[in-house]
Amino acid sequence: MFFLKTISIFAILAPICSAVAAVNVTDGYDYPTDGLAETLTTLMSENGYKINWSLNPNCWDDTVRINCSQGNLATTVAAIKVVPAEGSATALTNETMVQEDKIPTNSWIWSMMKKKSPALMVSMIDPDNADVNVNWLKIDEGKHAFNYGMTPNFTSAVMITKVIEFDDPKNRGVYDGHSDVKEYQTSNLLWKREVIRNTSSTLVISFLSSLDSNNSHSSNETSLTGGSINITLSAYADRSFGIWLPHLSHSQKTNQFDIQLKNVTTNSGFNFSRFGVEMVMVASLNNSIKDERRRKYTNDDEHTPGTFEYDELVVLNAADNDLQSYMQWKPIVYCSEERGKLGTNAHMSDSTNVTDPKKELEGTILYNFYGDKLDAMLVRKFNVTFGKAGKPGDASGFYNKTRYHAWTFTFGTGVPIEPGWSPKFVIAALVTLVVVVLACAGGAAACCYRKYRRSRSLNISNSYSRLDGAGS
Repeated sequence: MFFLKTISIFAILAPICSAVAAVNVTDGYDYPTDGLAETLTTLMSENGYKINWSLNPNCWDDTVRINCSQGNLATTVAAIKVVPAEGSATALTNETMVQEDKIPTNSWIWSMMKKKSPALMVSMIDPDNADVNVNWLKIDEGKHAFNYGMTPNFTSAVMITKVIEFDDPKNRGVYDGHSDVKEYQTSNLLWKREVIRNTSSTLVISFLSSLDSNNSHSSNETSLTGGSINITLSAYADRSFGIWLPHLSHSQKTNQFDIQLKNVTTNSGFNFSRFGVEMVMVASLNNSIKDERRRKYTNDDEHTPGTFEYDELVVLNAADNDLQSYMQWKPIVYCSEERGKLGTNAHMSDSTNVTDPKKELEGTILYNFYGDKLDAMLVRKFNVTFGKAGKPGDASGFYNKTRYHAWTFTFGTGVPIEPGWSPKFVIAALVTLVVVVLACAGGAAACCYRKYRRSRSLNISNSYSRLDGAGS
């Protein structure tokens, strides 16, 4: 009986012990740049690929009016590609290398420049032609300036065109199209580059814009007057989870985009300010193709505590789902630099077609990317706003309460990543299963043993009864 009770207690405690073992160890993550080198080692794994990149390629023309020297931290064009690593522990065989050469590689461009909005572009192209040629004079002239040795199999880009501020006196938590709104062009901001991490498996660059130093507008013009906006871009050579919360899934086919609004002030006069961004997404697909919004769910919240869903915006290519692009994000916006449980929501509006891309995007970095080809491409525009509905008069959920927002998304090509089960969760589940199976087996053995003892006792009693009967 004691053995049976012990096994039962283990069976009850197993899920609890497993859950404790799987406690998320990332709750203490601080600002993205803090502790980056220490945490990176445990999150990265070598898989035979490496990152090659160059800063401000082809910047040698003395006639260029743009200061694109590498010492100028305000001008950044990063050309990135992920290629097989030579001599790695998982080096590919010659036969595999031949097969790999036939697979298009992702060539990335990160652009953060004066008088241009922040943007990143990806082109799927033959590995031998993955190096981009940048004509800096044409960038300055607002012309098509980025070219490859051959036409990419597929190309796509995203650009943050505006920071949005809207008044929400009814505390709806989302821009409804009727609230007062102010728009601030990101092309008016100046960015200072800082390379945070530069290894063969990871590239992380932070771009900081101090809004008070950008404030050259007249007092009558609505503008961003103080605080800072920080954009952190990341590229990876493996499949894993992001370095800081919300720890989004990534692979060599994705880049990560993290935007932070810190102590932002404006002269809008709004009493119930909420913020967001306007974005444009471009893809080399027919402009009649529709994008698709998806919300998916997972049972594992280890990497993003308390969040069991994730969202996607996918530009679908029915002919070949390898030649398509997508955004993926968790619907959480952190309201503290510690990125703990204090957060609000991210809401994406329905996207709309940009009917005259060449005209509307003229002079932007997207026009530098694609030129007149924009008119034949899919060009969609949408907003992402930050907030959560509350009771009227309750000011605890507005931006001014914490004066900090951080939102993260990944941008990639092909079929969107399905966030996998974390190793801790799998181990916890296996431990639970093994203990429960052992408990059941032990309980069954104990019951069989008790039954055997009982039947043996009865047999002995019957034997004595027969002997007593014979003796009488």
